[in-house]
Amino acid sequence: MSWKKVILNIFKWLFVIVPLAFLVKILAENYGKVAPALGSARWDYIALSFAAFLLMTLFWGVMWHVATLVVGVGLPVKRALAAYFTSQLGKFLPGKVWMMAARFAIYHSELSDAPRVSVVVLLEAALHLGGQLLLLVALAMFYRQGEYGTLRIVATLILIMLIAASHPKILQFALNTVMRILKRPSVELQLRYSQILLLYVGYAIDYSFGVLGLFLLYKAFAPLQSSLLLPLAFSCIISGVGGMLVIFVPAGLGVREGLMYGILVQFIPQHMAALMPIASRFLTGLAQAVWILLGLWGFKKMGIKIDFKVISKSGREKSNEPA
Repeated sequence: MSWKKVILNIFKWLFVIVPLAFLVKILAENYGKVAPALGSARWDYIALSFAAFLLMTLFWGVMWHVATLVVGVGLPVKRALAAYFTSQLGKFLPGKVWMMAARFAIYHSELSDAPRVSVVVLLEAALHLGGQLLLLVALAMFYRQGEYGTLRIVATLILIMLIAASHPKILQFALNTVMRILKRPSVELQLRYSQILLLYVGYAIDYSFGVLGLFLLYKAFAPLQSSLLLPLAFSCIISGVGGMLVIFVPAGLGVREGLMYGILVQFIPQHMAALMPIASRFLTGLAQAVWILLGLWGFKKMGIKIDFKVISKSGREKSNEPA
């Protein structure tokens, strides 16, 4: 391994280790406050929070299936969900090979249309980001104009840019730029403007389950005042967006937690601001693990084997074929 790769790996893991170590340090220093909160935790609210995170991660798979149907590479829902949830292992394993391989194992073998499957994977990332931004803008409008006027202006500008950037021609240009970087054939995105906007709305509704899960999780440890609803929602969304944008860190680990703490510490006690990102990461990770295991079980039941060679071959086989 070259010295440049060593430095990059060190830099990458600093993004993970430093924020998490900082949060653990805060929890240790405030043990006298954290222990009573954990000891008196409402397990019914924790269970409801976990259910909300389960629904959010389930609808990630459902929205993936909807996106594939819109693009024209849809499969029966059970096979689509098995491929999607198995691919989520790629968030936690080194590299991104598994995320592509698990989906290609079904889609390529049954449809032989690797280029359009590739573009849906990229489109899905844009939809996740756009859905969160749309929800962020909607929440910003609830702030009072006098106190948070600048925030509302920024939110409005984000909404305008999101709508403009979502035009099929612009989105296709961006996606094909990424395809060229990945050395895959360009594709024509057969989507209407209204379909893209509706997909954004679907993802925004999906992420509202995550916001609800954070509300319930906070209520499990402390009284949930109405004044905390918007700060909690903003911390959930902004940390999620930040975790997505830092693509070199597995599942945004460390970055997401650091951002959530940085927002929440301005509104709630320090020990709670440190506890919430750790607890929410645990529950969301557990929810994803449940669906990953079900996806692997579905693969086994359907007798599907993952062929990693599909990744390298599929682009070359379809390089001269229109999508």
